[in-house]
Amino acid sequence: MTIDPSTLVLPAAEYDLRLLTETGNPCFVSADGDGGTASRHADAYEENLLDAAEEHATHARTRLYEPSVTKGELRFLLAKATALLGDVQRVAESRGERLSRLCTAEDDADDSTAAPDNG
Repeated sequence: MTIDPSTLVLPAAEYDLRLLTETGNPCFVSADGDGGTASRHADAYEENLLDAAEEHATHARTRLYEPSVTKGELRFLLAKATALLGDVQRVAESRGERLSRLCTAEDDADDSTAAPDNG
């Protein structure tokens, strides 16, 4: 039996799963919240993706205005920028989901410790 990973839907928020951004297909790992091995690996990989995007943007900015740049090089720069933008978008979405879960958990904790309203 073959399973198409793109059709799987996992309730990441319910199980505190973290989306690894290094694959084209959804890949979730259990995030332990206090910097376990999988979380550190995902953090390092995300940091590498962001660094690569920044380096490419710097290189592209310098090449775009040079008269010697060829159409082929411009196409390559654009294709690479498009791919890196997709990586950065996945990182942002993954971090946004984690922040949302964290804020929800903090709000729930605040609600449970709040003094009862006797008004």
